[in-house]
Amino acid sequence: MLFDISFTSSSGPPSTVCSLASLGEELGFRAVWLAHDLLWDNAWVICGGIAKATSKILVGPGIVNPYSSTSAEIAMGAVTLDTLSGGRCVLGIGPGAKLMLEDGGIAQPHVIQTLGRSIEYLKRALEPGSETLRIPVIRRIPIYAGCQSPKLLEFVGRWQVGALPLLTPPSYAPIAMEALRRGFRDAGAEVPKEDLIASLFVSLSHEQTASLKSFASFIMPTLRHLSEHQLREAGVSLKELPDLNKSFSERGWEGLPQKVFKLGVTDVESCIKSIEVAQSAGFGTVKCGSPLGPDKEEAIRILAEKVLPNVGD
Repeated sequence: MLFDISFTSSSGPPSTVCSLASLGEELGFRAVWLAHDLLWDNAWVICGGIAKATSKILVGPGIVNPYSSTSAEIAMGAVTLDTLSGGRCVLGIGPGAKLMLEDGGIAQPHVIQTLGRSIEYLKRALEPGSETLRIPVIRRIPIYAGCQSPKLLEFVGRWQVGALPLLTPPSYAPIAMEALRRGFRDAGAEVPKEDLIASLFVSLSHEQTASLKSFASFIMPTLRHLSEHQLREAGVSLKELPDLNKSFSERGWEGLPQKVFKLGVTDVESCIKSIEVAQSAGFGTVKCGSPLGPDKEEAIRILAEKVLPNVGD
């Protein structure tokens, strides 16, 4: 089992994220991913900073989308980062969050067709020796598609690229994997197990109350961006969101039902169990991401020292 970490703009200023990425490298994580959320910090720029601050860990945006950036621009960014990092770029691409795109005045039509065309372009452009760009491609840059719904995940398998599904809640793992496998079967293809990456929302702290509070502060603004499939798996309906937001506004994290916290992991034991669920479903890599916890450095150390050594083979 391999392990990645990920950050968002809420993880801290770019200089802090670069330092956290260096810590992740020191503690043995495989890759570090940066969310490229529209109107927030630019992941490509921070990934460049991480590339210069590290020497071994893989680094890349997780995820970019073909609506706010053209496929050519995404390819340019990936090859430039790969050159800068000495061959360590990983590329996460997906449809993006519809409401975030709308906040930036960008529509999201024809998701499957648009994402599929972009992935096919990138598969050609990011192969060694490709002449699609005016800059040399030295190594095949791995592509990972980040999607949520079973329908889209099935297409990821058909596109024969790595997968980066958001498992929110973690119990969504078998559903996501079955959809991926249907797509792989249709394509007559196999993808290396390590390229099937389970993405989990993780909040860890030595103080359980702090962990729960941090997770609630992150997940509540995120709920509206999750797919109905994921919310249903956690027992949350779209109709509940106004009431949940009202409870959180009036009473804070203590006003939220337990099922909201089931959308991620908030303690060492549940983190180990969630990783093992993903492992059992067939994922070969797990990405632990924002919020990570109220103290990001503490959370990364807890992951490395208390969680990962106790995950079953």
